[in-house]
Amino acid sequence: MDSIWLSINGRALHLGGRGIVIGACYAAPATSELYRQPGRRPGADPTHKVMGQLRDLIRRFKSPHDELLILGDFNARVAQLQDLPDVQADEQLEMLIGVPVGDSYHLRGIPDRRSKDQSTNSFGRAFIDLCRDLELVILNGRVHGDTEGEITLCTKTVSVGA
Repeated sequence: MDSIWLSINGRALHLGGRGIVIGACYAAPATSELYRQPGRRPGADPTHKVMGQLRDLIRRFKSPHDELLILGDFNARVAQLQDLPDVQADEQLEMLIGVPVGDSYHLRGIPDRRSKDQSTNSFGRAFIDLCRDLELVILNGRVHGDTEGEITLCTKTVSVGA
């Protein structure tokens, strides 16, 4: 994975001490020759290694007091997979027992993602797991200007959404 990271001090932004860390990343497709190494069998899936690298980069550059924005091309096809915990299930359980449950409280009110892409791949499924683990929210398909999850790459043979 190639990346470049920028950390902006919170005092410079007048955000009450919270900084912003921006990571621009690129992960070659899982089938890329870049992942072939001597002694490695052809076709070995690099998903675990690539998403592990991304997780390590996030932990390296982001402090607990920072906001995080990651952008780029992860070659991660996630289709309609959701990156947020099941907020409705938490809310229903809370109604039954009368106390807050789950870790989703601060994520409530964020709409489900939409995507016109119907395919997933190993990078996409692992990326969704990473988002859930680190409480990251995918913006494609849920923000003004892209509420439908438009296709983000078009070639002669393939159309890909985020």
